[in-house]
Amino acid sequence: MPVKTYSLSVDGDKRLSKNFIVREFACNDGCESVLIDDELIRVLQEIREHFGVAVRVNSAYRTPAHNARIKGSPTSQHIHGTAADISLHGVPPLAVCQYAEFILNNKGGVGVYRDFTHIDVRLSKSRWDERSGIQVSVSGFPGYSENKTALSDNGQAGAGHAKVETGHVTDGAGHASDSSKSARTQLTPQETGPAREAGQEPAPMEPMPAPKTPVIVYKPDGVSTVTLEGFNMQGSVYVQVRALSETLGHMVDWDGKQVTVK
Repeated sequence: MPVKTYSLSVDGDKRLSKNFIVREFACNDGCESVLIDDELIRVLQEIREHFGVAVRVNSAYRTPAHNARIKGSPTSQHIHGTAADISLHGVPPLAVCQYAEFILNNKGGVGVYRDFTHIDVRLSKSRWDERSGIQVSVSGFPGYSENKTALSDNGQAGAGHAKVETGHVTDGAGHASDSSKSARTQLTPQETGPAREAGQEPAPMEPMPAPKTPVIVYKPDGVSTVTLEGFNMQGSVYVQVRALSETLGHMVDWDGKQVTVK
């Protein structure tokens, strides 16, 4: 679906869907122009209706200048109006990811953070986990039960398994802290009841963030050392492939298309 350009002063209160208006997607630098992808709104509205609670849009459209100022990626989906970082009161970010996986299937970007979920509607598929503070690639976010009623006409449960790769990746979403936007989507009176209908299973619990663990690496001379920041996940300690390789004197490159480290 197309990306449309809106005027914040003229269209700020224009309704994009039942629960979203233009100003929620405005750049946090106050820019007059607001780029919004229709498909992004469709996905967010499905998430809104599924969980039955207000969706806070922390960061959506970013001007290239603002994106650079907050140290976002130059290829960020946010600068195209195709991405949003969202949080739902009382709903763990992982649960949002699992339902987004169900909606998007083998396309779009989904990333889980400690306090929010990134959603974008790129044509390719990208999944990552940055709850530990270190971004790692995952193949998907399984967990949403396929026998529940899906709101998307063509949504299929993602078939990927959440196996964590230890390589550090660039997700193309351009993430940096951009949480200054205040919550502007509110619950309607008829939505003050439970978020899930009777008979539905509770949303999966979100795992605790992986604790950081220092890792001492001996350089090739066998004497000098470098301490890297690793993180503990299910009893194993991981460090970034790039950091480890370059500490040992081997420069590496990330091939996003082939999902390999060279």
